Amino acid sequence: MDGLAGVPLLLFLTYRPGYRPPWTDRANFTQIALHGLSSDESATMVGPLLGAEASLASLRPAIVAKADGNPFFLEELARVAAEQGSAVRMPDTVEEVLLARMDRLSAGARGVLQHAAVLGAEIPLRLLRAIPGDREGVEQSLAELTRLEFLYERFDGDEPVYVFAHGLTQEVAYRSLAEPRRRAAHAAAGFALEELYAGRPDDAIELLAYHFGRSGADEQAVDYALLAAGKAQRRWANTEAVAHFEAALRRLDAMKDTEGNRLRRIDAVVNQAEVKFALGQHREHIHALESIRELVKTTGDPRRRAAWHYWTGFVHSLTGSSRPEVAIAYCQEAAAIADAGGFEEITAYAECCLGHVYQVSGNLRDALRAGERAIEIFERRGNIWWACRTLWGLNTVALYSGDWARALDYCHRALQHGQAVDDLRLKVVGWWRLGSTHVYRGDPAEGFRCFDEALALAPKELDAAMIKIARGNALIKTGNAAAAVAEMAEAVAWFERWELRYDRSSAALRLAEGYLRNAEPSKARRLLESVLAVSRELGYRYFEGRAELLLAECLLVDDPDEAAARAVSATGIFTEVGARNDVGRALVVQAELRRRAGDSQGARKLSDGALQIFEELGTLDEPPRVRAAFERLA
Repeated sequence: MDGLAGVPLLLFLTYRPGYRPPWTDRANFTQIALHGLSSDESATMVGPLLGAEASLASLRPAIVAKADGNPFFLEELARVAAEQGSAVRMPDTVEEVLLARMDRLSAGARGVLQHAAVLGAEIPLRLLRAIPGDREGVEQSLAELTRLEFLYERFDGDEPVYVFAHGLTQEVAYRSLAEPRRRAAHAAAGFALEELYAGRPDDAIELLAYHFGRSGADEQAVDYALLAAGKAQRRWANTEAVAHFEAALRRLDAMKDTEGNRLRRIDAVVNQAEVKFALGQHREHIHALESIRELVKTTGDPRRRAAWHYWTGFVHSLTGSSRPEVAIAYCQEAAAIADAGGFEEITAYAECCLGHVYQVSGNLRDALRAGERAIEIFERRGNIWWACRTLWGLNTVALYSGDWARALDYCHRALQHGQAVDDLRLKVVGWWRLGSTHVYRGDPAEGFRCFDEALALAPKELDAAMIKIARGNALIKTGNAAAAVAEMAEAVAWFERWELRYDRSSAALRLAEGYLRNAEPSKARRLLESVLAVSRELGYRYFEGRAELLLAECLLVDDPDEAAARAVSATGIFTEVGARNDVGRALVVQAELRRRAGDSQGARKLSDGALQIFEELGTLDEPPRVRAAFERLA
């Protein structure tokens, strides 16, 4: 339902009064009320069911009045009347009708119906044969149930499948089982499914998680919930994955404190990291990781300890829960554990996260080295998802460095990986990052084309917010700052709401530039001062340089001395971290300050330096602006 908006698909669903679907507030939802049959239509429907016997025909008005136009109730009341004769007592609800009919079944047929209700709306014969009880009498009971129209038979290939004639019949049969018998039936269904799907459990993971989750088999309930969560996560069904993880944790709360259960709890928390990342719930996941810190310390499993450390470091860097050196220490500890155990792929996970944390802190050189070590392992081992994550991090490093050729290469490789495995999110991120790289380089038209490709895939909230910021940057470069501000303000608010301080700082820098180009310097300055404070507090060195440079532009007219100091500070930061394109932009601002002060020679020298940097890097949009400044100087 989350992905349907904008998709050319018409979906019809039915539901009964008393249930309210959670998506009824969506703009693409329309409700159509289905009214009951009229009295004449009800009488017409009931007639053939009652037959020609006069005593039964006399019941027609009472049946029509009781059913109140509900076709299923009409049908079931007529069946009860046909079975019991004119002396029948009319039940008040359709549930009572069904229970009355079930009570007249043979003991064997009633037991098969109840167990079938546990198994689902459609049940293959081989699964029905696996239920406890009289296995030899299953076919005889099924014949009785199909003759009385509780079930009907359908063939799926060579095997018969039994289907409930109505969903309410299944519900009533299910509720008629006492709780202990119901739990036992779910356990039996789970063990039967294990046997039927031996060697290919992934085909039935969701069913196994469902049945064991409602049984008394605690360990199987947790294990299959974790497997089902992993499967849902792989197809980006994030809400479903979270539900499975939470079910596993709730079950563990009621289980004994054993070594096996402690390991299961670590898995249930650490393995949620991908889902929480995709949903933007980084702050929430930090708390969950911290809640199992002591368990991780005492576990003898080095793989789980390493995974906890690299995820904790990675998420800390995104939320700003600590300075980068803390996150770096977590990732380095993960790498040390992996190296000691000879776990090559876990070493790559740690290096990937370490590369990201280095990039957050502005240490672009070490970020590049760590990322390159990780990507070699992931691509060689065919770990596509983590290869893409590593390439995304390397792309950001290359963008900040101004290395456009390398940045484009990283993007193309990641997008090709995503397309090869047809993974929705890998393709979404691949497209918007490729577009963002073109915009950074100075080609907004190609950027817009890539953003359109990403948006056509209906991205989730986190990626949708990222696309808004990237598109805003493109709009600024095309001179449409007002539209950029409108688009980016919404994304910045989203990052604030989810307490993603790193992403919020990055987005706020773009929004501030939008305000500045839209002739709203006071708004830009307020936003930049907040980013500068956060960047200094959390060690976001590159962002600190960006904020200083934009503040220098804000102060060009009102306080040229302060503007000059900030431009020099920005130049020093960019030189330190190796952000060459930004060094060029800082030189352009300093040149403008010199021009305003009447120092044409100094302005030309600084502009020459900037132009040389841009031309060496292959930046497309900055050289024409520098040359225009030359003309003003002339």
